[in-house]
Amino acid sequence: MEISNFNLQPDFLENEISKLIPLEEKHFDALFEAACDPLIWEQNPAKDRYTKEGFKTFFDIIITKNPFLILDKQTNEIMGTSSFYDYNPERSSVGIGYTFITRKYWGGPYNKQTKN
Repeated sequence: MEISNFNLQPDFLENEISKLIPLEEKHFDALFEAACDPLIWEQNPAKDRYTKEGFKTFFDIIITKNPFLILDKQTNEIMGTSSFYDYNPERSSVGIGYTFITRKYWGGPYNKQTKN
């Protein structure tokens, strides 16, 4: 059995418009500030994620999923979060999800660029 050294959470990822850094507990308050818009969660089954209590539940889940803080490369403004999880070396696949992006960055290339 070959042991993979595939890293689901490298220290830094970037492209032309965004950069991803590992999400840490210390980012909770700043990330919650970005996530406290009810419209972000309007289509989500857990519609209370804009509240501190609802977001804490979400944060406690994502912190176990190799999460990244998504930052605007030009301004360092928090754009949201995303995770790589459920790596399957036999199928050469990885899940990408637990993602949200602030409304300022909706409708552009940000979600796709973050996941490429």
